Formats: sequence, structure tokens, C-alpha cells
Amino acid sequence: MNPFNVKAWLAWAGAAATVVLSIADPLVTLTAVVALAWVAATFSRGGPEGRSYRLLLKIGLAVTLVRVVLFALTGHAGPTTLFTLPVASLPRWLGGFALGGRVTAEVVAQEFAEGLAIAAFLMCFGVFVSVVETYRVLRLLPRFLFEAGLVVGIALSFVPTLLRTASDVRDAQRLRGHRFRGLRSWHALITPVLAGTLERSLSLAESMESRGYGRTVPGAHAREHRARVFVLGGLTMLAIGGGSALGGYAGAGLAVSSVGIATIAVALRGLSRTVARTRMRPERTTAWDRALVGISAAIVIAALVLRRTAAAHWYPYPVVSVPALHPGLIALAAALILPLPLASFRRRALQRASVKAEPLAVTR
Repeated sequence: MNPFNVKAWLAWAGAAATVVLSIADPLVTLTAVVALAWVAATFSRGGPEGRSYRLLLKIGLAVTLVRVVLFALTGHAGPTTLFTLPVASLPRWLGGFALGGRVTAEVVAQEFAEGLAIAAFLMCFGVFVSVVETYRVLRLLPRFLFEAGLVVGIALSFVPTLLRTASDVRDAQRLRGHRFRGLRSWHALITPVLAGTLERSLSLAESMESRGYGRTVPGAHAREHRARVFVLGGLTMLAIGGGSALGGYAGAGLAVSSVGIATIAVALRGLSRTVARTRMRPERTTAWDRALVGISAAIVIAALVLRRTAAAHWYPYPVVSVPALHPGLIALAAALILPLPLASFRRRALQRASVKAEPLAVTR
């Protein structure tokens, strides 16, 4: 059972992304990856949808490998030579630069660290998709963004649908006696998987439309057009105010920008009233959700503060060296695992509450 609501998980995923993007230290990134994998293995959903983080991590590692190979062949900065490759010059219409030559440890280390950060960032999104269902995310969108809700629904369901379709197609091909050996044999898997994934994602969007997602209130077209005009006017005032502030009229620019922001807020509220939406079971925010949001906010603040220090940035130049172990930064990345003890405390609190309620039920 998922112990936290969508807002808490969204705050936690944002904190994880902030850590891996703010602190350029491979040891911290690896610690964050381990924490993300532990949380995903504990709270992920069953079936192929719960393995989305694995696919995105593999994609990130593949991107890391490609970065290391390309930059090692084209960049030769640094004094530490690992080995030397034959040099091949490309024609001018391909850039005219040379491939090969010295492969330095500095270039390999730098590109590996940056690629690992990209893989960790993709894993943050993968863990969020593995833990939270798509329909729960759509509930958070304001009513006037129902068009964007279709795009968000397709984007969030693409990776889980891809995994489920791949599992179904692979089982069907194996029942037919197909064996995946060599690159050509995988054509029987890749083509139907891509086609089936797009078809299921579009079916999701069509089902949302058929069930009235984003349905406007009868007779609300005039109010909708009027609200959109006010949004355009508010954006115009915001642009004028920003230009005035940059031109030296800070007071007038701030006043015009404030009026523009207020106009946009009122217009968006009016747009929300033109869209009908009902919720069968609205999600409640418990004290445990607030605790996770507070911890995530503290992690974000600490990451933004620590990124200004020299310890948060590791560079392999001028000579490559092993990253220094900074306990504070490692502890910050390890703090991403805190949903596990919070969920354990919540489960124990519920057990104690149920034990206290049992004698009352027997007496009655």
C-alpha cells in the first residue's frame, strides 16, 4: 500500500532531482542512485509498471556510455594518457575534425560524472512513475489545464505502457517459437512494441475524452473567451512592467506587473469555473505527508546552499583525482531514503491505533 499521497511523492522527487543536479560529485550521485533504487524497490507498484525506473536507469547509463566514447574520441585534454588510438580524419562536410589519438583519464572521468548525473535525473522521474499511478497525478492539475492533462497522461503512461507491451509481445513471440538471437531477430519485438505503446497511450487520451475529462459547463463559452482575453491582457501588462523595471522605472514596473499578475490569477480562476470536474475520492493530506514534504523542502534548501561551496563541485582537471568523501554531502543524498522510516513509523502507529480500538469493539 502506498503510504503517501501524490503531493508528497512529487515533493520528494523534486528534492531528489535537485540533489543530483546541484551537486556535481560522483560519490554523492551514486549515493542518491542507491537511495532511489531502495525506495523504488520498496514502494513500486506490481507488474511491468513498477519497473519503469529500471528502464530509465538503463537509458541513462547508455547515454553515459555514448558520452564517454564520443568525448574520449574527440577530446584530448589532460595529461593522464590511458592509451592511444589510431587517428582518422573526417571529411569537411562532416566537420573535418579528427577521431582517435590520446584517450585521457580526465575526459573519461568528466563525461562519466556528467552522464551519471543525467542517469540519476532520469531515475528520479522513473521512480515517481513507478510509485504513483497516472490518474492520481492528473488530479493535481488545475481545471483550466485540462488540455495539458491529456499530454501529461500520455507522457506518464508511456514508459509503463512500453514495459507492459514489451512483456506481452515477448511472451506471445516465445509461444510462437521465436527466439531473440542477434540484432535482426529483435525487429519482431521492437516494431509491435512501439506501435502498441502509442496505440495504448492514445487510447488512454481517448478514454479520458469520452469520460468527460475537461468537459466545459453548458453556456460557458462566452466566459471562457472573456477569461482568455484577460489572461492575454495580464501577460501584456506583465511584459510591460518587466520592461519598465529594466528601463529604470522600478516603481511603475512593479505596479504594472502586480496588476498583471492579479489579472492573470482572476482570469485563471474564471477559466477553472468553466470546466466541470467531480472527484469520487479526494486524496487526504495526513501528518505523514506533511512530514515528507517538510523533509523534501529541507533537502532542497540544503542542496541549494551547499552547491555554492567548493566541496559540492568535483573537477578532474588539471589532473584526475579520486573524489573526496564529504560526509555532509553524502548524508544529504542518503536522506532521500527517509520515506522508508516514515512509512515504517506510520505502519506502527496504525497498528497501535488498531490494537487500542479492538477492546472497544469487543465491549460494544
